[in-house]
Amino acid sequence: MEGILQGKFSNPSNRNIYWLFTIDQIKKYPWISYFGNWDFNKQKGKHQFLHNLGICKIKKKYFLVCSKGKVIDIKNGLILFKLKNKLLGQKLKLFVIRDTSGKLLRYVYKKHSRGLYLEGIKVGNGIIYFLVNKPTFYSMFNQMYILRNYDKNYFELVYDHFPVSVLYKVKVK
Repeated sequence: MEGILQGKFSNPSNRNIYWLFTIDQIKKYPWISYFGNWDFNKQKGKHQFLHNLGICKIKKKYFLVCSKGKVIDIKNGLILFKLKNKLLGQKLKLFVIRDTSGKLLRYVYKKHSRGLYLEGIKVGNGIIYFLVNKPTFYSMFNQMYILRNYDKNYFELVYDHFPVSVLYKVKVK
């Protein structure tokens, strides 16, 4: 143990180190997060929430209609759905759009103390939308892969072909 603490087994790397995110990881994210936040005392992890809504269309100015049947009222911050012929709404806390220049535009629904986060990422002629919970929103996976929001002191964006793949080079000091 003493050798580990003194750094005897750590040698500076003379090889480039890369971090690759790929489209297949979106569906795998609940399991990635499960093992990523594993509690060794409880012998379990926790699945986090990442739902790909795909490309949604704007209807009646304030409504997003998504391919998977979700309707989102972006003015009032509600995800609308029917249950037993009643129209119900789940709250949104934050709406983030990443434009083509990479700028993140945020809108906080102040009247909602909690809720899901809606992310829109401009790609080609459309916008791909994701629903995430708070832990997923702040995860490295979401920040670096989906939002391309990363610490430039430690990473260099090498290739960005979102959603297919995003590649970073790790800066070694």
